[in-house]
Amino acid sequence: MSLESFNYIDSLNTANPTTTDNVSEGDDHIRGIKTTLKNTFPNINAAVTATDEELNYVDGVTSSIQTQIDSKEATGVALPLAGGTLTGNLNLGDNVKAQFGAGNDLQIYHDGSHSFVQDSGEGNLYIRASNSLYLNNADNTAVYASFANGGGAGLYHNNSAKLATTSTGIDVTGNVTCDGATIGATVTAGQTGSGNYVLRKNGTLYAYNTVSGAGNVYLETYNGAGYSIKTNSSERLLITNDGNVGIGTSSPATLLSLGSGVDAQKLALYDAGNTFKYGFGIQTDELRTYCPNSGHMSFGTISTSDGTTWSEKARIDSDGLKFNGDTAAANALDDYEEGTWTPVPARISTPISTTGTITASGTYTKIGRQVYCCGVITITGTITQGPNICTALGLPFTPATDASNRQANQVTWDKEGQTALTGLNISQIGVYTDYLYSSVTFGANGPVWAAGEVNFSYSYRTS
Repeated sequence: MSLESFNYIDSLNTANPTTTDNVSEGDDHIRGIKTTLKNTFPNINAAVTATDEELNYVDGVTSSIQTQIDSKEATGVALPLAGGTLTGNLNLGDNVKAQFGAGNDLQIYHDGSHSFVQDSGEGNLYIRASNSLYLNNADNTAVYASFANGGGAGLYHNNSAKLATTSTGIDVTGNVTCDGATIGATVTAGQTGSGNYVLRKNGTLYAYNTVSGAGNVYLETYNGAGYSIKTNSSERLLITNDGNVGIGTSSPATLLSLGSGVDAQKLALYDAGNTFKYGFGIQTDELRTYCPNSGHMSFGTISTSDGTTWSEKARIDSDGLKFNGDTAAANALDDYEEGTWTPVPARISTPISTTGTITASGTYTKIGRQVYCCGVITITGTITQGPNICTALGLPFTPATDASNRQANQVTWDKEGQTALTGLNISQIGVYTDYLYSSVTFGANGPVWAAGEVNFSYSYRTS
């Protein structure tokens, strides 16, 4: 059969070609179909991605689409290019972006899992509100953050305000946990009721309570840790977890330890920054208690009736030791000494000699000018000297020269088992300096020394 006319799609006959058409006409049919498509879509010069649904949307349109859009704008059904009011929802599918800016700088979209407001262009992203600005959850039942126009900003946790800015700084509700903090001026910690605890740094760090009697300020550690205070990276004071305090030591073993350093003024109880100091010091094998030489150290008791009345029992000042409130210099105990001495038996000033042996020993106690002595002399063999006044030389201190300085106490003599010695004048036992030496005399023109043992004790005053 002859070929049909190829003009537009509506002129095509779907029954052609028939099974009896010549094969030689097949290429003519293909060229005819191409012609029909080009005649029908003369302006299609790229891929057409519209779906059947989208194409069917223009079914029945009798004029151009632009004419139809223009008519919609005129009747308020469609938005004009110059802008207008949208009265319905604008639905964009997943990953369909609302793009703004010549270079699509700002994009708003949902990727199927998350929503994004993305600014990828030049400049800053501003979110503006004439009054307050809130960031809330989807159903508007919880606040994430708030920003007041001319006021403070707040951050929330579980719809509870935790951090707020104020005209003087920030206000934190709850605890602050941080790896480090730099204090520029003042940190105020809120307290239940009136008053605040304040840490202040103005060259110096202070911690105090603004209301008197409102509570204590605590510096506390946990989990067995101690508390250390350092200056210039060196530890100056340590409080261990069991309460021992160390100054100058990192291992205090007592309630208060000042370390092992030797210092003549280790602890000052009063220090006016000059020579007027009171305290304790340490020297090798020595504990010192010190005060100015114009002052004194006092020892006494406090009355149990009022806990304040002082009763002095002893005092140490530049005069010496004084007792029971007696402050007179003449009554001060300024000398005390104990020691040993060796009596030398003699006749007047000449030590005796013997064919045997002489052993002698003695002890003394000196309190002020008063000396208390005792001694024992043992002689064996034959005395080779003649009779004269019996004396014991070598007193530990020089006696006073006044005649009343005779204070003999007791002398006993044992000669070959005899307890009495003929001629020994007990009443004349005393201490003399008549012979230009210090001695204890056992009788004027008394018996000769004889083999035996003499025990004696006496007291005298020094010069």
